[in-house]
Amino acid sequence: MKKLFFLAATLFACVAMYGADIANAIPEGWTYISNDPDKYPDPSYYKDGGIKMNFPGIGIQSPEFAPTNETVNIYFTIKLNKNQKNNDGNDAKSFTAYGLNANGDVVAEKDMDVDAAGDWAIPVLGPNIVAIRLIMTAYPTDGESFYNANLLAVSVDGVDDPEPVDPPTPELDQLTVADAVAAIEAMEPKAESDKEYIVKGIIKSIAEVSVENGNATFDIVDKGGNAVLTVFRCYFLNGDKFSAEDQIWVGAEVEIQGKLKSWQNNDNSITPELTKGKLLSIEAATGIEDIEMRSLDLNAPMFNVLGQQVDASFRGVVIQNGKKYILR
Repeated sequence: MKKLFFLAATLFACVAMYGADIANAIPEGWTYISNDPDKYPDPSYYKDGGIKMNFPGIGIQSPEFAPTNETVNIYFTIKLNKNQKNNDGNDAKSFTAYGLNANGDVVAEKDMDVDAAGDWAIPVLGPNIVAIRLIMTAYPTDGESFYNANLLAVSVDGVDDPEPVDPPTPELDQLTVADAVAAIEAMEPKAESDKEYIVKGIIKSIAEVSVENGNATFDIVDKGGNAVLTVFRCYFLNGDKFSAEDQIWVGAEVEIQGKLKSWQNNDNSITPELTKGKLLSIEAATGIEDIEMRSLDLNAPMFNVLGQQVDASFRGVVIQNGKKYILR
């Protein structure tokens, strides 16, 4: 029965975060083969949801299965891409399947020309075959143009389908507000962390909930703590946009995922920020006595740090309702 191990249809979106990790591109048990491991090592260079076979000698090998003397079929799906290189007089068939025994020796091989994208199969017959190796041995050609191939899917008769291999979810460091502020204070002005963190705190004040932009800016503190972290333009749960101003409130306990940033104000002072964030959880806090539970008047007059009244077109640190905020 033909069984397909799809190489990366649902995993390709994770490449940006985790890099081109071959473990996320090949099903469990399969291994990548390179004719030039220094230039194209494992993890493999791949794109468009599959392994890019951009030079002859690149391929993959199946996991071992029960020894068999019967024909083993290897099925594969490829996409072809125009290649400006020529074949350099190489008359080899474009793909070769090798049958391997338990010692890793080649005991059978079968090759074929591939001249179009789509599904292909190569039958291999030999003694005590326990694994199949598939190699692009020459550039595929349709008689006019040469191509390199993207290997999108592969399977072998008789090998059970494994569970899909999902990319690992990295465990993010969890920080208190005080820890986050201390980390930001150790950063250079205007610097932003390379990775994301999870920060848990209590909403102390809310500068803005913008339904138009779908995000919110507010300050959080630790329970009983003095350090203040500004959460700048944070999105709602699951990264959704805010749809109402009352979706967050002063005194709520929140967990937020985002990056740490050392925001430099016009007067060169630093505001510790959590930016590019989203809410992971929000709930009513209990036992909170040091949070000022009051609504802010968003129409109250604003002043700069010199005490001069400004309007919403001002950019920089402003004081409104007795609190400092940043207008950008």
